[in-house]
Amino acid sequence: TVSIAAINSSTSLTLSGEKKSLEIIAQRLEKDSIFARFLNVDIPFHSPLMDGILDEFRDSLEDLKSQPARCTVISTVTGKPVDGNDIDVEYWLQNVRQPVRFHDAVVEMIHPDRDIVIEISAHPVLATSIRECISESDITCEVLQTLRRGEPDDVMMYAALGRLYTTGYPVDWSIQYDTGMDRVKLPTYKWQGDRYWTESEESHMSRHGQR
Repeated sequence: TVSIAAINSSTSLTLSGEKKSLEIIAQRLEKDSIFARFLNVDIPFHSPLMDGILDEFRDSLEDLKSQPARCTVISTVTGKPVDGNDIDVEYWLQNVRQPVRFHDAVVEMIHPDRDIVIEISAHPVLATSIRECISESDITCEVLQTLRRGEPDDVMMYAALGRLYTTGYPVDWSIQYDTGMDRVKLPTYKWQGDRYWTESEESHMSRHGQR
């Protein structure tokens, strides 16, 4: 009555299924001092309780036509890259019933040439799992978030853009600002390097522990 719904990292997973069974599992985990908490969801995706809708779901997607992907897509259904044409009716049925292979997808994504990961979501619920997956490798990667629950969307998006810029990512500012504006180069100032420290001899000796 319970299945593994998602494998988020090597130390974190999500279970889904019958509520009573989950409560028994939660009690056992608490007894063994293993952290667990219930998620605020209404539908037990990725569990046996979804089996009853699969036939209807298949029929509703009968006319679905996929297209080639325009960028690299790494699927959390397979844990591997997909080209777009692979995303057919059976793919979406697996997406409803089989575990989310988030850990495998992140590991597949990690590459020395990719040093920034941005979680685009309403709240950074997967940032910790992403960092755990990255920590298994020798690759250093910055993990950024976009929106956060209870915070203004525009402020959080601009903050994310600022953090992205500080990592060294080449932001196209022409999208944000009018390209017809004149850019004025600020004057440079020579660093003189002069010291203007004013201190009495008595204070100097006291600061250096000589008195």
